[in-house]
Formats: sequence, structure tokens, C-alpha cells
Amino acid sequence: MRQFLGGFVVLALPGVLVADPHICHRINPNDKPELSVEVCTELLETKGLERSERDEALTNRGIAFRELGDFQRSILDLKLSVSSSRNTFTMRMLAWTYREAGDLEAAERLYTEVLAEDDHPQGWLSRCVVRQDMERYQDALGDCKQALRREGDNLDTVYFTARAFSFLDQSGRALPLTEQGMSLAPHDPRHLTEHVWALHQLGRTKEARQKARAGLERFPEDPDLLSFLEQSF
Repeated sequence: MRQFLGGFVVLALPGVLVADPHICHRINPNDKPELSVEVCTELLETKGLERSERDEALTNRGIAFRELGDFQRSILDLKLSVSSSRNTFTMRMLAWTYREAGDLEAAERLYTEVLAEDDHPQGWLSRCVVRQDMERYQDALGDCKQALRREGDNLDTVYFTARAFSFLDQSGRALPLTEQGMSLAPHDPRHLTEHVWALHQLGRTKEARQKARAGLERFPEDPDLLSFLEQSF
């Protein structure tokens, strides 16, 4: 078919300073990765942490390192946390870091391992995305269908399921999902992009190109819509 404020507090006790682990855990590492690294590093250097507190701080900092593009340190932190806790959320975060670092095979293996322990829709969706990266669209579609059964209004799941159908030339099944995505998230251009591709593959190219051009009025210079218009003749 085609050529993703907190601050640091210490509690004063008699003769000792103890970092408050809840400050690290309250920071969103996706939104504030630099702050997460700073605060959680200071926490991890504190003596007397509970193992669960250390694991959570490593997870938070590991996600932050990934957001900063430091995949090596992200993987190190997340692996240390997983080795201690076997927490399936942290395992999914590690698998996604492998994906972001370009190690798709490691990401797929770990998602498969996680899904054997935790039947979470995010695990199915993420493995679907990884398998689409690997251009294994039939396998990806099976995963996305599992995610869709569990969380049918998740916008990422709707989008990637439609995308898998489209790459498998099953645009008739992709189309209603693209319409659902456009209805739920009218300000997200990726659903419109999948929609016009589905229309084009169904032989409705004129309609598709009209919608793509109209879409550019709402999403100026959107690269995916521009790419569609370049390819769909």
C-alpha cells in the first residue's frame, strides 16, 4: 500500500535526613524527564530505601532516560528494576525501550514473555506495533484484535488495528475503524490519514484526495497527508 513539577523534599528526623520517595514517584517521567532523572537519582543515592521504593525509582528514571534518548541507561535502570521486582508494567516499559532503541527482536520477545504473565491490553497493543515495525502485519493484526477486544475505544488500538488491516489490503475492514477514530479524536490527523488510504484502496481515490486536501486546511503541512497526495494517483 505505501512506499508516539515536583520538587525534592527531605524529612528531618532525629540525626538523619531521609529522602521522600513519593516525590520521585509523583513526577511524570514522560513530561518532565530531566526532573525525574535529577530527583530519582538523588533518591537512589539515599541509604535505607525499601526494595519496592528503589524499584519504582529505577522504573521512573529509566522511562525518563528513554524520553531523553539515552537508551543505554534506560535499559540498565529498567533491567535492574525488573530483575528485582518482575513487575509487568516495568517489563512493558523495558520492551518499549528496546523498540525505541531499534532492537525489535528483543522487544517482541519481552512482550511475549510479559503477555504470558499479564493479559493486559497495552501488552497486546505494543506487540502489535512492534510487529508492524517488523512488517509482519498478519501477526500484528492478531495482537491488535486482542487489544481491541479488551479496550475497544482506545485510540491507539483503533488506529493500529486499522493500519494493520490496510497494509493487508483489507481496507473494507479498516474503513469503519478509521471513522471511529475520526469521531473520537477529530483533532488527530493520523485517523484521517488511514481513512483516506482505505478509501483509495477501495477505489474511491477522488473522494480520498478531496478529503486529504480538506484535511490539510485543518492540519497544514501534515507530512502523512502530503505523502498520501503524492502517492495516490
